[in-house]
Amino acid sequence: MLLPVVIAIGVLAWAFAPNPADNPPPVGVPSENPSTPLLPTSCNGANIDLDVVGFQKVKASAEKTTFSVSATNTSNQLCQLNISATNTSLVIVSGKDQIWSTADCADWIQTKSGPVEPGGKFEWTLDWPLHRSSPGCKLATAQLKPGTYQAQATWSGASTSKSFQIVK
Repeated sequence: MLLPVVIAIGVLAWAFAPNPADNPPPVGVPSENPSTPLLPTSCNGANIDLDVVGFQKVKASAEKTTFSVSATNTSNQLCQLNISATNTSLVIVSGKDQIWSTADCADWIQTKSGPVEPGGKFEWTLDWPLHRSSPGCKLATAQLKPGTYQAQATWSGASTSKSFQIVK
């Protein structure tokens, strides 16, 4: 008679025991499985310093010029930086005249992502075909005139600019 009672108590204890899968570890706490690394948080514009680099002088007859944009992680944590047409832009202006913008064509922004260590840099490039743009990925055929221009790069609220010249 005692054996069936012991078995019944054992079955009830097993049935009502807490399941570890019902209580995963809190976010940011290392898991018990070391093969599952923690994913970095997304970078944000408040913790990123942008820099844009290009040629000081560009020949008006050139086919294109390439700007290199770098994002430095100023936080003390690893973060994941994602580049896309929804959060990144490059605009070329001359005075208050907008000449070209990646907002005119999402295809002009290359989607790219990667982790950025604290103090580390993430770099990408953007090509400008040295023509005015308009919505719908359209480029004017007329060559731009020599003068001073400015490249303005933005990513998720962080921004930077660089002046350059188009010369004959």
